Amino acid sequence: MKYVLFTLFGLFACIYCFKTSTPLPSSSISSSFTLKFQEDSTNAGLSYSHSDPDFGNFDENMYHSMAGGLAAGDVDNDGDIDLFLVGGKNGTNHLLLNDGSGNFLDQTSAYGLSSSNRSDSGPAFIDFDGDGDLDLIVGNIGEKSVDTIRVYRNDGTSFTDITTSAGISYPVGNCPSTESDCIDTYNVSVGDINNDGFLDVYTGHWNRPTTTFYQKGFFLWKNNGNSTFTDVTATYGLSSELLTFTAAFADLDGNLYKDLILANDFNNQKVYLNNGSTPLTDSGLSFPGWNAMGVAAGDIDNDGDLDWMFTHIYDPDTNSKYMGNRLWRNNGSNSFTDISASAGIANGSWGWGICFADFDNDTDLDIFHVNGMVSPSYNDASVLFINDGTGVFTEKANEVGIQDNGQGRGVVCFDADRDGDIDIVVFNNNGPYRFYRNISTGNHNWLTVKLRYPASKNRFGIGAKIILQIEGKSFRRDITADNHYAGQNPPEAHFGLGLLSGTATISITWPDGTTSSHSGINLNQTITITHP
Repeated sequence: MKYVLFTLFGLFACIYCFKTSTPLPSSSISSSFTLKFQEDSTNAGLSYSHSDPDFGNFDENMYHSMAGGLAAGDVDNDGDIDLFLVGGKNGTNHLLLNDGSGNFLDQTSAYGLSSSNRSDSGPAFIDFDGDGDLDLIVGNIGEKSVDTIRVYRNDGTSFTDITTSAGISYPVGNCPSTESDCIDTYNVSVGDINNDGFLDVYTGHWNRPTTTFYQKGFFLWKNNGNSTFTDVTATYGLSSELLTFTAAFADLDGNLYKDLILANDFNNQKVYLNNGSTPLTDSGLSFPGWNAMGVAAGDIDNDGDLDWMFTHIYDPDTNSKYMGNRLWRNNGSNSFTDISASAGIANGSWGWGICFADFDNDTDLDIFHVNGMVSPSYNDASVLFINDGTGVFTEKANEVGIQDNGQGRGVVCFDADRDGDIDIVVFNNNGPYRFYRNISTGNHNWLTVKLRYPASKNRFGIGAKIILQIEGKSFRRDITADNHYAGQNPPEAHFGLGLLSGTATISITWPDGTTSSHSGINLNQTITITHP
């Protein structure tokens, strides 16, 4: 394993989008490369399951069947990625620390996070106090006897529950006295909506129509800079009538402010544009898709701007609105094109959590998402769509060793063992977690980039744009902390580089708009770049 720390002083460059959508020549991709995964949960210390007694009682407790999840991040700041897993109403949550080789040790009690018999969902790591370590926010499928969301501050070697003082709370009084379940927080996403350096929080609820709380499908919480949050949903002009599962913070128009992409159920999808003032602007664009669950943003076509995808239900024979996954290409100037059909990604069954990642390290982003539903019964396997570099994807999950037919809801994708390729951890509702270790063979090059900004409260550079240039090619990755549905990836950027060789130049647009350029970077290592 290699870890390199870059600390740079006074080195700046202006960075804009690089348009290089031409596919790489076949000479840049090794004919000897073989993509392969191995289910390795037991060996890796990930033999855990989610258990919820309300899972099968769909008519009355469908909410529990949609919940759960996991989050990935470097909790102990030792350079590798750790995991937080929820256990369900009959289970126990777990904090698992990575030993550096992609094997995990349960440190839940040692870090003060022991929690059981809670229907938790959509956890997210967030450094909300700007002290350089990852704090934690955990959603919950609300119950009168249990707080619907928990906020934990990381004090370095343990977590402290500060839920009461943090200010993220919901109008519990709106729950009918006859209901045990009332307020449902499915997902927590993280981003800096106002560019003040403090990380803000989105919470998605998809609330049930039997409560008056139904009219609040999500909340946007402003970080006040003192470990407290204020509800600014109305201030930012966000519609509260949507059954929103999750959201992505993404700079779609290149103005340095994070726009909001909302995954809505029983409604068309929404994009709110952010120009730095309130309220946000409803794009007014129609993004059809009646049942969106998960959302991910990334530069699918390597043209320098962010595209995005919603996971959906694919079953047009049952319902014409079950049109399948939707992949939107960013054309620039707030123009977007639905390329789902030509890309070949529409048929993903009943999709939920999603990852964009370059699993085969061939320079372009692939797509992985989980599947499942209780009623009607969907037990289709998770899918892996491999990008051929021309915008066409081929489903290859079973072919490369991924066979998961559980009730998939969440997924995280990251390099667990720091060997240069992306591994996968799947969350199954009322079932086992699955760890698919990437054991590909071949000689594709790669580079992983982490950021640190000691002078900012946004220490991990959430929202930064990274452009890597090598051999006349340019590739973009962003540092994010979104929840793609019951799964949050770590805040780092992975570049697969195929057979491209030599040294790379990295240009960074930091969250505050400052820029820096770093040249002569060797490949096949994980590096940390510190803001100059």
